[in-house]
Amino acid sequence: MKLSINFINLIIIFFFSILFSLLVGSKFYGYGIDYYAIYRYPNFLTGGWTNYLGWKISTFSIFGISLGTYLVSFLLSLSVGILFKEYLSLKKISNNFTRHSRICLNHSKTDTLHQMLICQPHKFFPEIKKHPKKNKIYQIIRGKQKIIIFNKSKKIIKEFKIDKKNFMLCLDKNQWHQNISLTKYSIHLETISGPFKRNEDRTYL
Repeated sequence: MKLSINFINLIIIFFFSILFSLLVGSKFYGYGIDYYAIYRYPNFLTGGWTNYLGWKISTFSIFGISLGTYLVSFLLSLSVGILFKEYLSLKKISNNFTRHSRICLNHSKTDTLHQMLICQPHKFFPEIKKHPKKNKIYQIIRGKQKIIIFNKSKKIIKEFKIDKKNFMLCLDKNQWHQNISLTKYSIHLETISGPFKRNEDRTYL
């Protein structure tokens, strides 16, 4: 039976996540001040019920062995590996299409915070729009973008560029805007408050 490339990549990420957790747990990298202050205490619990699960996992110990150290470092490494794999997939998809592609990092439309990882090719020109009641943050991850501010007559008022040096722009609510990739493709993170309401959150010019 042939294994798909995606499945093989997941196996590789899983393997390196285990390796990283073993290195961290064996003190290969050394431990920071947080470990000696709190995390070295087995099955340590403090704070309210919202902190319970986090402390329980990170300080989980059996027979004097700090399994929580291995578990947390494994989960962190696995999450970063999967996110990087999705980033590469997103990049590949956008190289083949003239429209943008995105990954929503929030769980549902009702979440109070919405974040979208967006890969946008140079040939894609999104519609001019505004968010009447919500501010929005653009954060560039790769490439360069130009964000254009318009008036209601579609006349350009201002232009902003975001790149490695100026990597973030906070856009006030109720501003007509359009973002364009200045490189072959660009990847950026959009952050806006939720929940998402299609008929209220955005208006197109």
